[in-house]
Amino acid sequence: MKRFALVVAIQALSCQTITEEMPTRPAPAPAAPILVVVVPIPIPTPAPAPQTTPPPQQPQPSSPPQAQGCSLASLPDHGNCVRESPRFLSDVETALDRLVEEHPEYFNLRDGGTCGNCYKVLNVPGYEAGLVRQLQARGLCAVAGEELGVKNTNTFNEQYDVLTSSNYIRRQAGSYQVTCRPAAF
Repeated sequence: MKRFALVVAIQALSCQTITEEMPTRPAPAPAAPILVVVVPIPIPTPAPAPQTTPPPQQPQPSSPPQAQGCSLASLPDHGNCVRESPRFLSDVETALDRLVEEHPEYFNLRDGGTCGNCYKVLNVPGYEAGLVRQLQARGLCAVAGEELGVKNTNTFNEQYDVLTSSNYIRRQAGSYQVTCRPAAF
């Protein structure tokens, strides 16, 4: 144990505390005051999406619309319909011509179909609603749907198929389908 105490004593005597002084630097020269300028940075707002105006469209009704402005009562379809000589064909043709003039955006006027003015219909709901409006302007009651119904009395109405399956105007005697007695709408 003496030996251990001697080693500890030698180690204790051989240790010294080393102190170092840090080099001193000269004090920096006083800096000029920092000028802070607040510059507003505009935050860009997204530009509104360009508005494209689609052709006016009437909503597609789930059931045939009632003829607005028609003072005649609505009747059920009794199925009493046969082919006769059409009475409203010239009114339907005039309504078609006026609709093309007033709403050319409903049609592809470069595609006249098989008859030259049996234009391709681009806006079917607008086309159907426009025909109803045109016929009403002529004092007739009309409804659009699978066929165009036209009447001016509840004694009878005529049905017209004014649109082909490939969305071309169907005109003249080919558009007339049947006459219903009593009126079917």
